[in-house]
Amino acid sequence: MGLWNSLRSAVLGVDLEEVQRTSDATDAALAVENQKDYAPGGTVYETIKEERGEAAADQAYEIVQDHEATQHIEVEEEVDEAFQEGFQEGADNIRGAIAAPFKIGWSILPWQLITVALVAGALYLFFFMGGNVFLKGFIARRFK
Repeated sequence: MGLWNSLRSAVLGVDLEEVQRTSDATDAALAVENQKDYAPGGTVYETIKEERGEAAADQAYEIVQDHEATQHIEVEEEVDEAFQEGFQEGADNIRGAIAAPFKIGWSILPWQLITVALVAGALYLFFFMGGNVFLKGFIARRFK
């Protein structure tokens, strides 16, 4: 068990390597049970064969084999993917909560009023930051 897995185990409260071993063992046990039941001669195979015919029983066996081949889970990848999804969802929620008042404000007010407010704010900031001194000097130099 590496340092990264030790840290993850401490944070998550579960050993991911142990969970992976348990998952693999469960998959192997399920494969053995499915082989007993769905393979030709198995109880489920024979029941399907009696009710719907041999072709349906063979098809059910193929479906079970396909499921076994495609249903393997890598626990660490699943946890990483879930963490990334949760992190992204949380970030989106925060961005949405911060931006919501501004979206509502922009959508309610007409664009002309917003433009006038922005120009007035820019002029106020200009004069507040000493723009009148600059303007006075500029006018004096320009019309000398």
